[in-house]
Amino acid sequence: LLVESYEEATPLQQVLGQAKRAAVGNGSQALVSETGAALQELRDKVGGLCMKTFLQMLFKDNFIHADMHPGNIHFRRDDALPTAAQVPELVVLDAGLAVQMSPKDRRNFIEVFHALATNNGEAAAQLMVDRSPGDQALIRNRE
Repeated sequence: LLVESYEEATPLQQVLGQAKRAAVGNGSQALVSETGAALQELRDKVGGLCMKTFLQMLFKDNFIHADMHPGNIHFRRDDALPTAAQVPELVVLDAGLAVQMSPKDRRNFIEVFHALATNNGEAAAQLMVDRSPGDQALIRNRE
């Protein structure tokens, strides 16, 4: 079953600053009017909501959006309220790529996520190399 709808929302890139850099020279208008501390507060709220959503998908629901990137995440809020009173709501697009992970894949993903979250890039890289489904003989410079 495929369901499509139009959702009025602001692209995540607007609060990340990526859209501003991408829009230079094309006359694009910002959809987020906040600056300074208000913009940082909005970034914190939306970023926290994104992280909460991702962690719930991974740890609680085991139902993962397989193409989660800033272009597929928008948010909306009640602009009639002051920024401090607004509670953003995520709008996740392109959810046609969603999967349930097997216990083995979920364990692998969680272990790589843990290594990255604890700033252990070497362990994350080693986990990816060790658990790659490809031909291990093709790996160069294993260390």
